Amino acid sequence: MPVGVAQLWIVRHHYTLMKNRTLTKFFVTATIFVGALSVRSQSVAIEPGIAVGSVHSGMTMQQVVAKLGQPDQTNDSVLVYSHLGLQVAPGKGEVVHRVTAEHPFTGRTKEGIGIGSSRADVIRAFGEPTVAKPGTSGYEFLRYGKLGLVFQLHDGKVDMFSLFFQATK
Repeated sequence: MPVGVAQLWIVRHHYTLMKNRTLTKFFVTATIFVGALSVRSQSVAIEPGIAVGSVHSGMTMQQVVAKLGQPDQTNDSVLVYSHLGLQVAPGKGEVVHRVTAEHPFTGRTKEGIGIGSSRADVIRAFGEPTVAKPGTSGYEFLRYGKLGLVFQLHDGKVDMFSLFFQATK
């Protein structure tokens, strides 16, 4: 090949290669972005009286460990999953009695209530609480007895909540 033709061939193929690399980078980035959105949209569901994600009423503590893996730590028989923002406490017969959630937990109720929700959002979703008790240093507790839910608010935002399950007979 003459030098000019060889240079033209190299430039043309280099351009095609760079164009394809740019397209590949675009598609990889788009795939990662769409994948991240779908994971976020599959957020853990909170169903009062029924479940917090895969932890549901009637489960034994052994079933929780089988489902979530070994806890990060155990405090007085409470399984602590710090990386999930969950604590699971047993009741009678080693059956789950309470699940407490805090940051980094991202689950939401069907009404959209979760960590970071405002007091107004909680009341709009569930009505007036059975008990509203002010705490100290900007804390407040909203209890919904029939739902088995207790929200801890700090400066008007949910920063922790507990879901209590009814004892199975």
